[in-house]
Parts: sequence; structure tokens; C-alpha cells
Amino acid sequence: MPRWHRPRSPAPIRRAARGRFYCAGTLLGALFLLGATSRDSWVLYRGDGFSVRVPAAPRVQEDRIETPTGPQRVLILSSVLASESYAVVCTFYAKELVDRAGAERLLAAALLRFLDETEGSLIRQQPIALLGHPGHEVAFLSLDSERITTARIFFAGERLFSLIGDVPRESGPDAGVTRFFRSFELAPQPEPDAGDA
Repeated sequence: MPRWHRPRSPAPIRRAARGRFYCAGTLLGALFLLGATSRDSWVLYRGDGFSVRVPAAPRVQEDRIETPTGPQRVLILSSVLASESYAVVCTFYAKELVDRAGAERLLAAALLRFLDETEGSLIRQQPIALLGHPGHEVAFLSLDSERITTARIFFAGERLFSLIGDVPRESGPDAGVTRFFRSFELAPQPEPDAGDA
């Protein structure tokens, strides 16, 4: 399984592009090179069934990854503010797969993979309900003890969302991460037509 590592990166998160999760940390680290903006200039991103506020115009990438269950579409939205990095990783699953495997099982597998592939010391892991959807929040202290990475992972419909904030330890866990998490909203899903039932 490939591993990514960038010393002194603002985003020491490592993810593998195999299975049901995508490498978000590398993208966060790459954005560090694009520069920083003021904390007051956070912008609203709206699209792909969700909205979120990020510190600068986000970079949006779309890809397909091969998984044991077949190819999955992945959308990665990422943004950086000085030494703080933020990302939303959305993996789209086929309805048949979610019906067959179950959202709870897919969520549990994604959480285990995230825990297994993230470097650092686990600070916190707790179940959460995010926008009425069950999920988990995890936080890690980096190997060099200088950064805190917090992630919220949850399943909504046929989509697995991972909201990731990575900040310097001295700024505390609320340095933008709370604002980022609280700004996230799912767009209402259209009701199926009566003719579709």
C-alpha cells in the first residue's frame, strides 16, 4: 500500500488511495504551497450536494479510485490558511452497494482504514451524529507532537464524507476547525417522483 510523507507539512495526514478512502493529506499539503489568506476571508463553497466555508477559494478535484467493490467516484475539496489545512473528501457509492453492504458497515470499514493509515497518537475517538447521520470524530497528535488533525467521518445516503482539519498544536483544536465543521451542510435531496416509485 503506498504511503505519503512530507516532512514539515501542514497536513501530516496520510491516506491510501485503495479501498474506500482517498489520500486527502497529500492534497492538503500541496495546497500549503499556494499561499495563505486572512481568517476573515472565508468563502462559501456550494455544490455536489453540500456546502461548507473554507479559508480561501477551494481547490476541487474529482477522481475515480478502484476498490474491491469496483470503481468509486471521489470528490476532494481542499483549502489552506497559513499553517491550517481543511478538506472535504466525498466518496460516492452505488445505491446497490449501500443497500447490499449497509451504510453502517461501510462507515465502520472507512473508520478502521482511517485509524490504521493515520500517523500519530490518537487523542480522541467518539461516535457523533452529524446532520442526523451517524458518524465518528477522531483526533490525532502528529508524530512530532506539533499538529492536531481532527476528522469527522459520516455516511449520508450513498455518500461517505470525511471532513478534515489540520492545525498547529499551539493554536488549539478550535483554530478554525470548529468553524469549518459547523459550516458544513448537506443540500436537501430531491423527493422521488411518484412515477419513480
